[in-house]
Amino acid sequence: MQDMFADPLSTTSEPLDVLFFALTPDAAVDRQIQQLQRRLRLDFDLTRPPMPAERQHVSLMGLSGTAGFSRQLVDEATKAARLVSSSPFEIRFDRVSTFGGGSIVLCGRDVLPDTEQFREGLLASFRATPLRFLAERAHRHGFRPHLTLFYGEARALEVDIAPVTWTVRDFVLIHSLVGRSRHIHVGRWQL
Repeated sequence: MQDMFADPLSTTSEPLDVLFFALTPDAAVDRQIQQLQRRLRLDFDLTRPPMPAERQHVSLMGLSGTAGFSRQLVDEATKAARLVSSSPFEIRFDRVSTFGGGSIVLCGRDVLPDTEQFREGLLASFRATPLRFLAERAHRHGFRPHLTLFYGEARALEVDIAPVTWTVRDFVLIHSLVGRSRHIHVGRWQL
């Protein structure tokens, strides 16, 4: 396990354990997203497998990207999550776009102020803990709310779609076992 205060994004040749906060769609939205993925694969001859429903999420804040992480990091992150105060809010994606290294994502044409405000509240809760450096790093990194549909298609794609919308009622702390295609929900907090 890594020391909580070691560089949480250092590179390593070992498999990564990524720990991050996220928003996850409900089952009805999962089905809507799966239908969209099928349609996109056919309409645009996409070759990569779609992101499975159990791993669909909107990343809010990364905490760790190393081989292992400490229980202390999880404990401090849990304390910070309990400090977050927010009412449920709506998230709305109305565009499919290429993002980062060729991933195809759901995103919004416009800014998503409620989602951004919620993330700022999450970062503020971290500023009151020993993990404040993670909030500052996340703030510098920026934020474009999106949900990945396909990884690594490496093609430009910009398509307006019928909106995919859900009411966010909770947020989760996820342990992603990178390269092993698995997400473990470590904690969930209601808004």
